[in-house]
Amino acid sequence: MSSIRALGLLLIALTTANSIGAAETVPYSPYVGRDFPVNVYWGDTHLHTSLSFDAYGDGNTTKGPDYAYRFARGEQVEGHDGVPVRISRPLDFLVIADHGEYMGVVQGVARADEEVLATADGKRWSEMASKGEDGLLEVFGEMVNDGATASHRDISKNFTRSVWQDVGKAADQNNDPGRFTAFVGYEYSSLPGGDNLHRVVIFRDGSDKTNHVLPFTLFDSENPERLWDYMRGYEEKTGGRVMGIPHNGNLSAGNMFALVDRDGNALTPDYARRRMRWEPLVETTQIKGDSETHPAISPDDEFADFETWDLGN
Repeated sequence: MSSIRALGLLLIALTTANSIGAAETVPYSPYVGRDFPVNVYWGDTHLHTSLSFDAYGDGNTTKGPDYAYRFARGEQVEGHDGVPVRISRPLDFLVIADHGEYMGVVQGVARADEEVLATADGKRWSEMASKGEDGLLEVFGEMVNDGATASHRDISKNFTRSVWQDVGKAADQNNDPGRFTAFVGYEYSSLPGGDNLHRVVIFRDGSDKTNHVLPFTLFDSENPERLWDYMRGYEEKTGGRVMGIPHNGNLSAGNMFALVDRDGNALTPDYARRRMRWEPLVETTQIKGDSETHPAISPDDEFADFETWDLGN
């Protein structure tokens, strides 16, 4: 055998061996070892319906959670003004986040619901609302004042539970796995001293689990750390999952991310772990403003001055 031919056979053998080795160590599939999400989903984590007194006061007196889910899924629906509306592209998910405080009460007051009338405060509000728009505005005013002062009227627990169960039922009926996710949720609207410490609370579960609790509200505690205790208790009780998203921190006068806890104590590793566990996300921007940064901190960021409030509340 000539030396040239022998050399050629040797090169072929080495190349083949290298190819086999490469095939054994380098997978041809680009998906091997991929352990990160690659799909992008679009939705809304904070939507109010007629169950929220502010949305009701703005004119949405009849369109509740079921209606909102249908709109989000792409159905043509009728707006509160009677005009047909349809979203340009269906959402992938929606969180109905009505205020936990007095959820559905303004509707109950307006229609003189029997359960609302069962308490002295509910009966008085219904009598005020029966006098027309001015009376209903007085009810709104008292609700807003209660939120700002952490005062609480005596409203039937049966009424509150009934409304919350209807919220879960609407989510169950509109949830379509693989196509549209209808989350059960609500807004915790703590406002100590007028500083916004609101959270959007989102449950992963259906009503079979969420019906075991009622929304934890500012009337239970203005301290968000107690909300974390509530979420932990929910998971221990039901085996479900829940999380919170700090909302509108730009209206918190810096208290959404204060350097001390609500009792004025220095932050601890345990505090940090609990907050990361229960609030893994934060809302950075929405129509009420940007909570991410400030032009004094980010002078070259053209998005750093959107609806900035420099004077706190």
